Amino acid sequence: MTKSYSCVFLFLLLSFLAAHFGVEATPFLGGKTLKIGIPIKKDFKEFVDVKLNDTNQAIQDKVKGYSIDVFFAAVSYLEGKYSGLKVSYEFEAFVNPEGTFNGTYEELLQRIPAGEYDAVVGDVTIVENRSTYVDFTLPYAESSVRMLIQVRHNRHLDMWIFLRPFSWDLWLSIILFCVFIGFTLLFMERNANKDTRTEETLGEKKFTGPSILWLPIAQAVMPESESVAKKCSRFVLLVWLALAFIVVQSYTANLSSILTLDQMKPSYPTIDSLIRDQENVGYRHGSFIENLLIDGLHFDKLRLKNFSKMEDYREALRKGT
Repeated sequence: MTKSYSCVFLFLLLSFLAAHFGVEATPFLGGKTLKIGIPIKKDFKEFVDVKLNDTNQAIQDKVKGYSIDVFFAAVSYLEGKYSGLKVSYEFEAFVNPEGTFNGTYEELLQRIPAGEYDAVVGDVTIVENRSTYVDFTLPYAESSVRMLIQVRHNRHLDMWIFLRPFSWDLWLSIILFCVFIGFTLLFMERNANKDTRTEETLGEKKFTGPSILWLPIAQAVMPESESVAKKCSRFVLLVWLALAFIVVQSYTANLSSILTLDQMKPSYPTIDSLIRDQENVGYRHGSFIENLLIDGLHFDKLRLKNFSKMEDYREALRKGT
């Protein structure tokens, strides 16, 4: 699993900190207004949410999001720690004439060494190649790269699904054990005569040979019924009921697993299976994931699809390759 971090890019703030903070209160960088580049997206606006005016310029008081709040907190900390310090900045949206994201995050960061931006604020991930041309602040949020795939439901369900929790060997063992318990009770109750005590407890019926199979099952279903007369027979039934309780609980758990969890199987459990079957893979537009898929995981570039909205992801997963 690849680890990555989103962070605020304020490298100039940190670079000039020691040089310009003295005893006397002076404007930061001589009063220069820092140009802060920010990404603009159609969706996933929790980190950066930008409102544009008619000329596709960022409305300064309409820039919001978690990354922006971290930037405001950093500026407030510096201005509070150094009395009289004033940090002047202006947000500039990285947009094209159509008002959409003008390229990728790599191209956004390239504007810093080119001199168009003094810093970048946004959900930009720290990766190794980016560290060669920009400086990062400490990461404030941890993220990871994960694969989202569609669930494949198990369609091999039929009317005999209730037999699947146990194997045929176990079913046969349960039947043989029931017969064994029945024979044991028949042997113990062979001398039980119909007297006053048995008439009150057993009624007019006596425990006979045909009962060897249905009696253990009946006791597991209706344990409160009186079917035997001797105490030793009742002890055998008590042991049988304890074992039957364990078997019933195990059966219920296995059947529930078959009807729920076993149906939620991933259609492609590994990345190698996606590459082998030449399936399409989607990623967020402008993200570093594209380079990771091509250079790191060796996906075919023609099989990669970029999306900007959550609805696009859902529709692509529904249709498949």
